Amino acid sequence: MKLYIRVALVLLCAALIVSMPFFLSSPALLQEAESGILYGDDEGSAMDFGRLLVSSAYAEEAGTDGEFSAEEINISELGKLNIPDEWALPLDFSVPPEPDPECYTENGYEDQSIRVRVETRNMLDSIVQIAYVEIASPTQLRTVVEKRDKKVSKLADANNAVIAMNGDYCKKDSNNKFFEIRMTKKQNVAKKNSKSFDTLVIDKNGDFHVFVLSDGLTEYREKHMNDIVNAFLFGPALVKDGEIVFPEGKKYLLYASEHCDGRSAIGQTGPLSYVMVVVEAHGKDSKGVTFAGLAQIMKELGCITAYNLDGGNSAELYMKGPEPDLVKYMFKGNLTAAEREQSDIIYFATAVPVDQRK
Repeated sequence: MKLYIRVALVLLCAALIVSMPFFLSSPALLQEAESGILYGDDEGSAMDFGRLLVSSAYAEEAGTDGEFSAEEINISELGKLNIPDEWALPLDFSVPPEPDPECYTENGYEDQSIRVRVETRNMLDSIVQIAYVEIASPTQLRTVVEKRDKKVSKLADANNAVIAMNGDYCKKDSNNKFFEIRMTKKQNVAKKNSKSFDTLVIDKNGDFHVFVLSDGLTEYREKHMNDIVNAFLFGPALVKDGEIVFPEGKKYLLYASEHCDGRSAIGQTGPLSYVMVVVEAHGKDSKGVTFAGLAQIMKELGCITAYNLDGGNSAELYMKGPEPDLVKYMFKGNLTAAEREQSDIIYFATAVPVDQRK
């Protein structure tokens, strides 16, 4: 064989060896094919040619100087949380697993089933405390009602809440003709719906539905009564279908005056994604907000649906810390008031069994 042919073959082989990482994908990449690696995270998005041409192993070796460095990825952007079906919690008032002390972060909590991130913002001349929550199972969005009023912190600790907030001061009363449900259990269920309150329904998928002055609630109950896990009768509704539904001047039975005050609200931002909000008042740096202002805040935070809960001295957001006597977060609508005893809370729990923790 002539010399120039030998040289050409050697160069060709060398080129093939050098280029192999760009043509061969790692086993990890092949395993990800089913989840849409060629088309991105969402169906119909652009093909990721960078990951197609570069193997996962090659990308990991890029280190902090490479665009694929794991340290530079926000954990909340890593996709949906997933847990085994058998980890789903029962839809009743049973106590879920306690939070893992090892899973508290600098600004929240995170394990295989739940992510919580807490932040403080100044909005509308008020201090707004916000908890962003993602869960793997709708059963992790939970409520509890007590016959005897207790502090939010006590209710949260007794039910192993990762994070909790006040509810709507639900009271089970045979004389109460309101429509209220907690964890599929009827608290007060009237045949007729109130024309003075807005209703929030949370279904078995963890989705929020609000009914302004009960409009549409009768039809919903006829079709979906067995799907309702929680139903609140308080309000007002703040955001529906991504738009503010609380207009200026709207009057309710309990809200005759529209003034700035401490407020609490809960909203849904997407599938199994929520925000819990407490707006502080009565402080020199925080005047509080009106209902219309609260609606504006919830929309700005990306809520598809949002609902006002009990406010003033009752507005409270609470998270216990990793140590028995440590309170990680305690936010109140009225900074000058002592913690008020209440009948119910809304909370989020971990679904990771204690014996399954790493």
